[in-house]
Amino acid sequence: MSRRATPHPEREGALGLCLLASLAVACPRREPPPAPAAPPSATLAESAAPAPTTPAPTTAAGSATPAASVTPPIGTSAVLAASAPSPEPSLAPPPPRCPPGTCRRHPSGPCEPPTGQLGNACCGCGADGMCAAPCRCAALDTPVETPSGPRAIGELAVGDLVYSLDHGTRRAVPIVRVFRSPAAGAEIVRLRLATGAVLRMSPGHPTADGRAFAELATGDHLDGVAIVEALREPYDRDETVDILPASDSGTYVAAGVLVGSTLRDLGP
Repeated sequence: MSRRATPHPEREGALGLCLLASLAVACPRREPPPAPAAPPSATLAESAAPAPTTPAPTTAAGSATPAASVTPPIGTSAVLAASAPSPEPSLAPPPPRCPPGTCRRHPSGPCEPPTGQLGNACCGCGADGMCAAPCRCAALDTPVETPSGPRAIGELAVGDLVYSLDHGTRRAVPIVRVFRSPAAGAEIVRLRLATGAVLRMSPGHPTADGRAFAELATGDHLDGVAIVEALREPYDRDETVDILPASDSGTYVAAGVLVGSTLRDLGP
């Protein structure tokens, strides 16, 4: 009768440990193979790729919180502004000079002859091609000689009689035209005559002998009367007025002297 072997777990466990130890010594440890190096093009692409951006945090309402602004280095804007080319200034060519006898009422206006109060309101051109004598007529309180005595020119109307030089004789004739012109802020010539009378006319108003009141000076004569004082001063009324008598000269007597009319060339 054969004896059956009795298992000894302690002995078997010890033998297993010895076997494992012997295997570890006999077999060298195998390291994992190194990863293959990336090709140069891939390395360059990875370095050029932008870094991933982190989404902005949102508020409770769901709207994105604005990102903080980046301030450029000090002096950067000044350098950029200095390096930017400055635009060339555009110079408009000056208008051509007007033909003799014509002028412009405004710098951009056309060249035109002076046509007086009822035309373009210009009574004389200057050497620079601009209207130098805008028609503004006589001051409203200018005394005009009438058969009933002196009356302010601002009170006269068409049909009233005034004294004028007609065919070489001073006589009373009716007024055929009255024209009023806005004159707020205008300049006026103030003459004090040797007779004591004061006459105020616009600088471009004509005299009876073809001059302009702007040309008169102290010591000159107007219709044979000496001018004691000639001044320019701001006009203190809102408008001026002129009249045209029915005579061949178109003149009238103001402050005791004969003066011209800006309306003469228009005829009766």
